[in-house]
Order: sequence, then C-alpha cells, then structure tokens
Amino acid sequence: MSKCTELEMPVSTARRIVKVKAKFQITLPTALCLRYGISVGDLFEASLTKKGILLEPKTLVDRSTRLDILRGLADVKTGRVIGPFKNVAEMKRASAKPRKM
Repeated sequence: MSKCTELEMPVSTARRIVKVKAKFQITLPTALCLRYGISVGDLFEASLTKKGILLEPKTLVDRSTRLDILRGLADVKTGRVIGPFKNVAEMKRASAKPRKM
C-alpha cells in the first residue's frame, strides 16, 4: 500500500472531524477506509507521536506459526535449504537427492 500526503488526497478525504464516543471509540470516515482497504475487524497498533495518535495496521500471528517461521529463518541462515529453482522439474530433482543435515 503506497502512502500519500494530504496534498495528494482528494479534498473530500484530506481531513475529517471524528467524535470520540462511549468507551473512547471513533468512527473512521468511509472514504478513508475505502481508500486504504480498512475493513471491520482489522487490527491496529496505536502509538503517540509528536503530531498526535498514529494507527498502524497489524496482523496477529499464532504462536505455533511464529515458531515455524523462526525455525524456517534459522534454516535459511544456516544454509539448510535448497533452491531457488527455475521450474518444478528442477525442484523435484533436487528434492530427490540425499542431503546432508
């Protein structure tokens, strides 16, 4: 997703006033949600900056998935991987060869 400045945004979406409601909830303007692909249920991290509150989209990763990712990255770092391959046949040939672990 590319970022744009307020000057690049249409006048109708450049600035909007939003009201803080019960439980400190705010409603984001529809035009902004559509422009940036924000959907109901999306998660954001809120942080304080010099200019105000920044909302950054976040994705949660299951702990077991996170461990799998970390193991895979460790394999890449230590060279316990094969590839890249030009095609599927090349990948199958390489996978069939005995490897040192």
